[in-house]
Amino acid sequence: MITIKKVLPIVAAMGIALTAAAGPTVSRIDGSRSLQLTETAVLSGVKVPPGSYTLRWAHETGTESVRIEIVHGKKVVATGEGHWVESAQPSPYESLLYVTRGGANELTGICFRRSADLIRIGTDTTRAAASKASDTVQN
Repeated sequence: MITIKKVLPIVAAMGIALTAAAGPTVSRIDGSRSLQLTETAVLSGVKVPPGSYTLRWAHETGTESVRIEIVHGKKVVATGEGHWVESAQPSPYESLLYVTRGGANELTGICFRRSADLIRIGTDTTRAAASKASDTVQN
């Protein structure tokens, strides 16, 4: 006969194993990723020409706000602000979300693989912070 004292440790071990097997998820922390643009993109009104960049984000302590930067080499090309939000279901892969406005691809979000957390960048949560830097970026 199996008793509760024997079953409880087995159930707890299975829960830990399933959590570990699910893989890592993104927590609301700072991070970065490589970004290869094949077309001009817009962040907070700043046009970023095609090329290789680093996309960085930093969580503002005590808030859901996130500072976003697109960097080329050591130069910050464009900055903006977003907010951590939770989608209805986890994203199956990492992706950037764009909306086409005025013929340009405006960055509106950053999704993370296996996470329902995403960074939403909207016109009401963004600000321009790079003055003509995108015009001088060389690939």
